[in-house]
Amino acid sequence: MKTTNSPKSPTLNYMMRVGLLPRPEHEVPSDPVNWAIANLYRDEPTLSPPSDRDDPTNLKPWPEELDPGIRRRLINLWHWDESRDSIREKLKNAPERERQSKLDEAQFKYDLRWHDAARMDARGSFGEDSVRQRFGHFWFNHFTVGNYDAFYTAGDMYEHRILPHMNGDFADLLYEATTHYSMLRYLDNVSNISPRSKAGQWRRMDGKQVGFNDNLAREVMELHSCSPAQGYTETDISEAARILAGWGDWALNPKNERDWLSAERPYIRNKAEPGTKTVLGKTYGSGYTALKEFTTDLAALPQTRKFICHKLALHFISDAPSKRVTDALEFAWMQSGGNLSKVHEKLLEVAWTDGDRKLLWPSHWLYNTVRISGSNYFMGHKDVFNRKSGQRAMRPMQELGISFWDERQPNGYPLESKEWISLEHLDRRIRFASAVYGTGSGQLNPEQIMSNLGMPAEMQTQIRNAGSTADQFTALVVNQWAMEVQA
Repeated sequence: MKTTNSPKSPTLNYMMRVGLLPRPEHEVPSDPVNWAIANLYRDEPTLSPPSDRDDPTNLKPWPEELDPGIRRRLINLWHWDESRDSIREKLKNAPERERQSKLDEAQFKYDLRWHDAARMDARGSFGEDSVRQRFGHFWFNHFTVGNYDAFYTAGDMYEHRILPHMNGDFADLLYEATTHYSMLRYLDNVSNISPRSKAGQWRRMDGKQVGFNDNLAREVMELHSCSPAQGYTETDISEAARILAGWGDWALNPKNERDWLSAERPYIRNKAEPGTKTVLGKTYGSGYTALKEFTTDLAALPQTRKFICHKLALHFISDAPSKRVTDALEFAWMQSGGNLSKVHEKLLEVAWTDGDRKLLWPSHWLYNTVRISGSNYFMGHKDVFNRKSGQRAMRPMQELGISFWDERQPNGYPLESKEWISLEHLDRRIRFASAVYGTGSGQLNPEQIMSNLGMPAEMQTQIRNAGSTADQFTALVVNQWAMEVQA
């Protein structure tokens, strides 16, 4: 049995490390490791109360219309670009307030970021697949898409590329993430056009600049696979950019849809680089199949295995993962040929025996706060159809500094605890604790929560002495017990 110096039980400590704490109606597992492994594969419909004011036990399926598919999202993006230009032209002499109101109205019609953010929060608040969620968040952060236009389709990337492929071969996950529109847009591959292609020639005839953009090629190698430890050169990156030329476009104009391989595989042959390319000593041919071959080769590199296994351990196990832990993960990778389900299962095993102190991400702390209190704090699916309430769906995670629908660097959110320790972060958690207590419907009081979680008597006394019930709730969730997992 795992022992811990924490006042939490070993099981709750483990649930916080690899998943989320249980809601009052959820069971605490008697066999935590087997629970976690089974939970990793638990794939169920998203459920939430229709509104943030509804009873938190009144759970309904998330509407399918809020996940319209990548093709519809790309057409939306094209229509939004058209509408934005039209409104600015028609209302160029109108008062700024009137013009902005029309822009907000048009954007809400085509932009699904708040729908996607609300869905993720619904899962975090009510889902019984918390281990699957935690690994999904890790991989969504690993394959960061962090700028404005990429956010229109980021929810599709999470739902249809990350979650379905994160327990398969890493080679497949790498390819699926690389070829999704959000990644191609975020890292400017939509402007990666071969000067020798038909499109490149047309652009030059029109007096436009044309050339290769190596942003995605660089990050696929540096951040998504082998890391700089592989010792690749600038020439390797340039050649990889040539493989990636032709992947992606600004948006899916229905009139030009015939030029795309498909919305799921946004490859445009007349923008691609003809001929062979050589990366890390291997030569690749022309056409869209070269990218799959290239990402498969990157996934097979020993440095990719080392980099990914260390990063998994850093997020879930320790800020300074031991060689024993990383060796165990790498061995699971080698034995399975890069199958992530085996790597994830091994991580869940060593997390029980070798877990070190880790501060939770603010998002996971907030989900836990909502869950243990039995609250309904976030927007429901009916709320996001209303512009005034729907656009607030992203605010909690934005204010906590960890929204997947906000601008950030390509290396994603930090994995080390020290990056989340500051007076500002502590103040944010205090404010959100107060907000959950003040607005979360159907919540338990601190006495009930402490009883459910089996808190030690001494800690219960300290919390009772915090003052009012609201102050007790803040003291209950903003402390080392709730924010950190222990060794």
